[in-house]
Amino acid sequence: TVLIGKDWSLEARQAIFGQRQIQFYAPYSGSSPILLPPVLLVAHNAGDQEETATRAIGQNAAGIEVDVLYVDGVLYATHSAPSSFMPKRAWQAPRLRDAWEYSAGAKVLKLDLKSTGQNALDSLVRFIEARPTGQQIIIVSKSQDALIYLNQQLPETIQILSLSSGDDVDLLLEHGGRIDGVDGISIPEWALTLS
Repeated sequence: TVLIGKDWSLEARQAIFGQRQIQFYAPYSGSSPILLPPVLLVAHNAGDQEETATRAIGQNAAGIEVDVLYVDGVLYATHSAPSSFMPKRAWQAPRLRDAWEYSAGAKVLKLDLKSTGQNALDSLVRFIEARPTGQQIIIVSKSQDALIYLNQQLPETIQILSLSSGDDVDLLLEHGGRIDGVDGISIPEWALTLS
């Protein structure tokens, strides 16, 4: 398939083959030391590819984030499902079990749920229960119901609700800034305004 007028090569890699988009890395080039309070450094989406997870761990990232997608009864480490016009056997996304192994060197494993149906959640619970680990597991989702369920099933994990808009933040503030069954929230910088 060819689309004229749009460069969609990065999107195509992800949609067709389940591969992550190109990862960018640049060392800090300033001369002043960076002084920060204690920060948990998590390599965003690095667990979706073995090479980026290995590199992030080598650069002392404390955590690795893995996108978790449930497709045809299998948990994958990818952001997007295979395209309907591509044979599934050509899809190259790693399985979650592989990402779990090559991310074992991180202290924290952050699982960003892209599938929150009951079958996906039950499969994830079975997966984690079958793999005891010393890592801290953080589970992130846009679904509060999924997080509440996982908190009950996997009480040793940390649940983070992902908010994606200013409206979501406003709704949170209307509830006193607290949501039952959730340990914390994640808000992208574009959803916030400074005054």
